Amino acid sequence: MTHTNGLREPKRSEPILFAPFPLIVLIGFMLGLHAYRVFIPGLFEDADVRFLDLTAFVPARFSIWLGITNVKAVLADVVASPPATRGLRLALFQAFVAEGEAKPWTIVSYSLLHASWEHVIFNSLWMLAFGSPVMHRFGVMRFLLFFAVTAAAAAAFHALFNAVDVAVLVGASGAVSGLTAAALRFAIGANGFGGQNTGWLAPAAPLLQALQNRNVMVFIIVWFGINLLTGLGVPMGAGADVRIAWEAHVGGFLAGLLLFSVFDPIRLQNRDLRQT
Repeated sequence: MTHTNGLREPKRSEPILFAPFPLIVLIGFMLGLHAYRVFIPGLFEDADVRFLDLTAFVPARFSIWLGITNVKAVLADVVASPPATRGLRLALFQAFVAEGEAKPWTIVSYSLLHASWEHVIFNSLWMLAFGSPVMHRFGVMRFLLFFAVTAAAAAAFHALFNAVDVAVLVGASGAVSGLTAAALRFAIGANGFGGQNTGWLAPAAPLLQALQNRNVMVFIIVWFGINLLTGLGVPMGAGADVRIAWEAHVGGFLAGLLLFSVFDPIRLQNRDLRQT
């Protein structure tokens, strides 16, 4: 007995984690950008600062653009910083905020940059695991748009909690969190991730029904637990001068979970199973 919903089912020999070529290209682009920053302008040199000014996301700059705050209020917050961090924050303010330019595209472009090799490699591996099934399901254009939207949601959620922060935000973690949430909607079944009862062409259950799946809920609880510990200051492997933007992770994850159905080309209502 077999079931069909009118869509070509993937061969059993095709693993759900098989990475599509466009995803490999995207990961290669992120690795190439980081290599450029490391070997060409050099970290923290003038050329790299200018590059970051054009591409990295700065919460205070975003808040000023939206009219939530203004340059004077941000500067006042920087001046009021503890002496140990005031000098660095003043330098960041001068480099990224003082000019007052909005640079709204950075709400997406930041996601292609990374703070270290460990950062970009970790995000690349996570994207291979969870981005592969999502790209197989969405197709390239839907995937790229979903990546951009969840990256933007992650940055905006981060700025919501850090309206006057002058530190730059870089990394694909927010968008990867969105891809992770999207994969949860269809790729985790009774047999776990990539189980035989699931596939990238399987219709996805509605969100409330998906949240009743024990495997899904365990994953979500563990994922939020790790980010909660990060928010409380528990070290998670980042360097002393790098703060993990857990708010961006949460924002991207929530966006992926809620917006999955908007992007999903395989609608549950089209599920017309026939037994043969």
